[in-house]
Amino acid sequence: MKKNKNLAMILSFLLVFYLILTGLFSLFYGYVRQAARQEKEEWLEESARSINQHITAMLALTQQDFQYLVENESALLFNMLENHRSDDEAQLFLTDSAGKILVASTGSPHGALPLKAVSKGTEMAREGKTFHSDLEGFFEEQRVIRVLVLEKEHSQTHHQRVGLIVLSLPSGATSALAQSVFRWLTLGFVVLSLLAVFCAVFLYRRFLYPLQQLDAAAEAFAKGDFSRRLPEVGRGGITPLFRAYNEMAEKVEKNESIRQTFVSNVSHDLRTPLTTISGFVQNMLSGAIPAEKLDHYYKIILDEVNRLSRLVQTLLETSRLTAGERKYNFAPMDLCELGRVTLLSFEKRLEEKNIEVFFFSSEDSISVYADQDAIQQVIYNLLDNAIKFTPEAGRLSLEITSREKKAFFAVTNSGEGIPAEELSHLFERFYKSDRSRGLDKKGMGLGLFIAKSVISAHGEEIWVESREGSYTQFVFSLPLTRPVKKNR
Repeated sequence: MKKNKNLAMILSFLLVFYLILTGLFSLFYGYVRQAARQEKEEWLEESARSINQHITAMLALTQQDFQYLVENESALLFNMLENHRSDDEAQLFLTDSAGKILVASTGSPHGALPLKAVSKGTEMAREGKTFHSDLEGFFEEQRVIRVLVLEKEHSQTHHQRVGLIVLSLPSGATSALAQSVFRWLTLGFVVLSLLAVFCAVFLYRRFLYPLQQLDAAAEAFAKGDFSRRLPEVGRGGITPLFRAYNEMAEKVEKNESIRQTFVSNVSHDLRTPLTTISGFVQNMLSGAIPAEKLDHYYKIILDEVNRLSRLVQTLLETSRLTAGERKYNFAPMDLCELGRVTLLSFEKRLEEKNIEVFFFSSEDSISVYADQDAIQQVIYNLLDNAIKFTPEAGRLSLEITSREKKAFFAVTNSGEGIPAEELSHLFERFYKSDRSRGLDKKGMGLGLFIAKSVISAHGEEIWVESREGSYTQFVFSLPLTRPVKKNR
């Protein structure tokens, strides 16, 4: 089946190539014919006008009419026509008003044009056009013809036709040129066709076989095998595709590993409090716990229930954010007041670690347009992380400023900082750095992902800056709702 698909691909390539090549050759052949025809018509036009100018000049010089000029200067007129006959197959002649040939470039004049031919030539002369005709049988073949009318002016409104200037070239000249071009085009078509077959075979060996490898890897990928990688060396133009596949497989494999770790952690986080609650409840029911210690164990059970509640709430929040189902209630709110209130909720933890706290706002009140509950969750997550990774007797600062119609909220803490290679991954779902895994065994790596999702839903940005051994700073922006009131 796959070989048939590959054969179909090659045949499709050749068919498309032939169609394009045929179209291009047809266009070029048509262009050559048109160019030859146009060149012929331009020659006829230029020669006719030149002859007309010469005759007009001779009439003005001799102060005689056209008939006198024909009778007395026929040799001069013949030489003029002969000089303009650059093509051996061209025929140039002068006629009187009735179409009788008076002077011809081919020698002694003889014959006359049929009256219909005279009328047709006069009509086309009035329109300034060349035309294809045998002049009602005067010529044995179709020719390209240009006619100019010689006139005698009696008044401004009355002109008398006294003769015609007739120039012609055989139409077959165009065909001969086109046939020569066609022969060369046919030869080129054959050569390019052979080249196309060679290219098709080359492409099959160069690209289709690697694509078969990619197809096999994709099938394994669909079955859950994310470990297969494709060779990137020596693949020419298909190398970026293989590289993209390998990068995708690596990311999916990494995400799958993170997912499995997450499921394991969640299972552990759910099982541990449930086991604790179950054990305490069983001991209470059996009377193994003295009555005077029941309040103590009730508090432990309540803490574990709250822990389960927070865990479930975090999972539900992540699920809603990922599915785009989180609803936001945007309204004006005081970002400074929200920062103060949220910071105060961490007072006990700050005192336990003896952390020095700094709070600064560039204005008394900074009003932003946002969902207050969602932004409080973001601030809570940032402060929770900052306190968690601030060492004993460390330093934590919260800074709120406004500029260019936006408010900026920054949380900075002293500490070991974050390695530069980990900064770009901090906002990924379930991501936890090596140091974070050691200090935060209960966390699931969702806090910063939630913060990033909330701020993005507000159309704003959140970013992190860090210097190892010095500090870490998280900053996010929100749109202002009105001019801020400056501190006095």
